[in-house]
Amino acid sequence: MTITPLSALALLPAGTNLECIEIQLTKVDDAPTAFGQGTKQGSFATDAGGAKSTVQFIDFEPLDRAWVGPWMQIVSHKNGKGDFTGIEVDEYNGKKRIRIRGNDQHGNPRVTINWLETIPAVQAQAAQPPARQGPPAHRTDIVYDTTPQQSVRPPMSPPPRQSGPPPQAARPPQPPTQISRPPVPAGPHGATVGMAVKEAFSALIKGVAASTIPDELRNPTFWQDVHQAASEMLHVCKALEAGDIAPSIVTALPDYLVEETAAAQENWKA
Repeated sequence: MTITPLSALALLPAGTNLECIEIQLTKVDDAPTAFGQGTKQGSFATDAGGAKSTVQFIDFEPLDRAWVGPWMQIVSHKNGKGDFTGIEVDEYNGKKRIRIRGNDQHGNPRVTINWLETIPAVQAQAAQPPARQGPPAHRTDIVYDTTPQQSVRPPMSPPPRQSGPPPQAARPPQPPTQISRPPVPAGPHGATVGMAVKEAFSALIKGVAASTIPDELRNPTFWQDVHQAASEMLHVCKALEAGDIAPSIVTALPDYLVEETAAAQENWKA
């Protein structure tokens, strides 16, 4: 499994899909915000090598402060074509960042989050190959020792990893690992939308000569006007459904002449 360090993001083009990252969140936004048909929640992260990056969680349940501090391993799943789709390199204002996506449109999670009990091993950055140079000038005044040397320090293996959440005593209560897409607010009823579009279209097409209707239907401005008029109708429908009813214009007005006559006939003397 390829674990990409945050220090390598500057070398990767935007849109690159990653297989795995190991990070620690140092800060999480208070609440998600709307993003397309779902949500996004920002955070700041660091890896074992000290590199930092902004990380956006797309279509996740709200992250709370329990996510800050523990080390996590985030593994991307593959789609039907065998491509990783859960972790993506993104760029904003010339600076690279990471986007982690939640469930797909079928409710299947795009990533798996494994909580690590220890700090992960430092991953080597995939550096760009150096420019090729010519061979150095041959020197006869140096004798090279070609005897194989034993390594003074044995190679270090990465610390053991834990696939499940760490013990409760070692960290705050665990956020859920099962990620579900937050519900998308329902829009107007389809029948109401159809009525509004029909009425807006009928109103705007009146007065248009029959010979010019085909040209009008190919005019983007005409459909922008239909969209605006239909939207205003839907706003009125929404206000009425919420109980915001305007005063009636057909309620009978009081007969002021009768009231004035009755007032004049009253005895105003004390």
